Amino acid sequence: FKLKTTSSVWVIHAPLVVMTFISLSLSAGVRLQVLSWLGLVLIYFGYLQYREHNKVWPLWLWFIIFIIWANLHNSLIFAAVVIFIIATLSLIFYGKKQGIYWFKVTFVAALCTLLQPLGIKSHLEFVHILGDSYKTHIAEWMPTTINHSQGLILIISFTLFFISLLFISKENLKKIDFVLLILFIILMLSGFMNIRNVPIAM
Repeated sequence: FKLKTTSSVWVIHAPLVVMTFISLSLSAGVRLQVLSWLGLVLIYFGYLQYREHNKVWPLWLWFIIFIIWANLHNSLIFAAVVIFIIATLSLIFYGKKQGIYWFKVTFVAALCTLLQPLGIKSHLEFVHILGDSYKTHIAEWMPTTINHSQGLILIISFTLFFISLLFISKENLKKIDFVLLILFIILMLSGFMNIRNVPIAM
């Protein structure tokens, strides 16, 4: 990425980068959850390619990404929801063409969640995990508070982010991508819901 100092607030953005890496290092390791972070980054890149460069990733490429993802980690179900949100917001803010494309990507993601050994059972497991009360006794599923290092990082980071919006010029304010901004807020809330989602929010 070409970093433009004229449009960046380094006093705020540099600490954000550092805290993001700290947040990732606290949760990273041999866990397959790392793959869900990588997958979400690919979705983000695909979105940026469309919005900023008008380059559409073909559906077969998404299929390859999702089929590999589905057979490595169950988080593709969560990602399909994220893509559906992108599709809905794209339809609202940027028109029918972009919205339909992302709904197609959502369909491919949803299809791929079934194309693995567990099939529909992976969905049942996902729902079971979301609704199971045992999570409240496991540290990573607990709500993120300021008493936890991850919670402190999250609160400071998002405070800095919203402060950085105050420094945006009127010209650049018109360029804000509302799909990403709303998605950002949704992922931020998921980070506050439980510690496990903090790296995804970051």
